[in-house]
Amino acid sequence: MKSKFFKKAISFCMALSLFLIPVCPNMNAQAASQDINLNFGKSKLAQMDNAENLILAYEEIYNAVDQKLSCANIYEYGLTDAEADMVFTLYRGDNGEHFWLGSSYSMSYVNFIVEKINFTYEDDFDIEKYNEKFQEYLGLVSPKQSEYKKALILHDALVKNIVYEECDHSHTSYGALVCKKAVCEGYAKAYQALLEKSGLMSYIVT
Repeated sequence: MKSKFFKKAISFCMALSLFLIPVCPNMNAQAASQDINLNFGKSKLAQMDNAENLILAYEEIYNAVDQKLSCANIYEYGLTDAEADMVFTLYRGDNGEHFWLGSSYSMSYVNFIVEKINFTYEDDFDIEKYNEKFQEYLGLVSPKQSEYKKALILHDALVKNIVYEECDHSHTSYGALVCKKAVCEGYAKAYQALLEKSGLMSYIVT
């Protein structure tokens, strides 16, 4: 049984996620990530100068990772190193469901413009099992419930079912939902992904 202190520690970890306010082709953002109104990071890009290119680069990254491509070709958007790094960071904060994406990445350049963002991926995942567990959690909430109620139900379910423990996938939403073992990052990514699919804007704060 988890102690009250331990439950509070886990709740704090998950609260970090709740921020309500091989080839490498050019994907042209054909399979866009979720609506901008549910993506906090992408909504921030929409408020910046050069918003169109920043958002298109975001979508390029999302689609490349979603299809497990080795890289995302973003050269046509003319981003600097700082801009590309910012876009990639915002993408990661929006998409906890991309659990197969590794922690490291690199960039290649042409005339000081970022040409590609190169990814690393983790393996040994049972995608079908993940989707099954994900839907189980989503089944606990309904559209008729308030945002607060949905957030509370999902929060409490994760706290109840997951053990705070380091393991192979404990830094991912997969570790939290399938292995039922996670550290702060894993809790936060699982919570963020579930909140977004439940219709609540959320973002992983680091």
